[in-house]
Amino acid sequence: MRLIDEEVLIEARSRERCEWCGRRGPLDAAHILSKGAGRVDLPCNIVALDRFCHSRSHAGDDPTTADLLAIAAAREGILQDDIRRMVWAVRRAPKGSDLKDVLRELQ
Repeated sequence: MRLIDEEVLIEARSRERCEWCGRRGPLDAAHILSKGAGRVDLPCNIVALDRFCHSRSHAGDDPTTADLLAIAAAREGILQDDIRRMVWAVRRAPKGSDLKDVLRELQ
């Protein structure tokens, strides 16, 4: 399943600084968990990274997925495992499912 929410992406790109290094500049809405299973635009699965940090994360350098999960979990006030569960629940939901119902079932 691909959940695309432009408002979530715009909000991430409008943050003032990179959530990894703190630099100002053009920011990308970087997905934490996305490879191979489609993208899920949930606020907890997105971090704002400058282009340098974003490209480094894709190259396997810092920030790692674990680093990005820690940033998002702290920002959202949830556990890293909660982020993983939410993203996987959305990915596994049948086509046409109501996102609110899918996430409510996790609680």
